[in-house]
Amino acid sequence: MRVLIFALLLSTLSSCSVFESDEEARKVLVLSIAPNLIITNKTEARIYYFVVGRETAARINWAPHTNRDQSIAKNAIVKISHRDVYRAETEKEVIVYWWHAINTIGSIKPSEIQAIVVEL
Repeated sequence: MRVLIFALLLSTLSSCSVFESDEEARKVLVLSIAPNLIITNKTEARIYYFVVGRETAARINWAPHTNRDQSIAKNAIVKISHRDVYRAETEKEVIVYWWHAINTIGSIKPSEIQAIVVEL
């Protein structure tokens, strides 16, 4: 089953990423297989994420976090139920925002934010 999901993720890579010019951005894969979003982290480090409806994203004010409860370890996969995504019921697309945590002197801060748009 995991092999099938991974193959499907790879086959949809080029159609999912908003920022395809960055090689690191292509290492986060998102696939919607009802009733879940499946996010795969193939980067070199843990990623942190926030998922929201595409239309809702324009109406809310959010900030990146470093909460490990909403993160994915290197080479790991996470499933998120479509029901758990903050969006209007009529929205058919979501944005998966993701970033790394950067260690600075005395604190951890988010890196540059990347985004992937996915149709549910």
